[in-house]
Amino acid sequence: MELKQNYPNPFNPATTIPFTLSGDLFANGHRPKVSLKIYNVLAQLVAVPILQGSGEPLTDLELTCGTPSPGACPFTAYWNGKVLDTDTDAASGVYIYQLVVDGRRFTKKMIIMK
Repeated sequence: MELKQNYPNPFNPATTIPFTLSGDLFANGHRPKVSLKIYNVLAQLVAVPILQGSGEPLTDLELTCGTPSPGACPFTAYWNGKVLDTDTDAASGVYIYQLVVDGRRFTKKMIIMK
């Protein structure tokens, strides 16, 4: 599994977050449970990006691997830069994004610069 750096970074107003899940996660029909959340530096939840292609928020989604690259299944999340459940732009600053796959956590930083 790999959580990649968002791009662009720094960004304003929106960003893309790529991640790859290893093909063995999908063995025997298993559908890994995946969440991706964005937090501010105070560890407060700011947003839940959507999974590109489905438009669904990445909260406990059970993903399937459509067309795997050799040994891996690529996915892309999108965040419009808005605070969760509002039309308010997130403030400039450092944010943490965390991918959780079947309970395993992967974390990176991103920057909004206005």
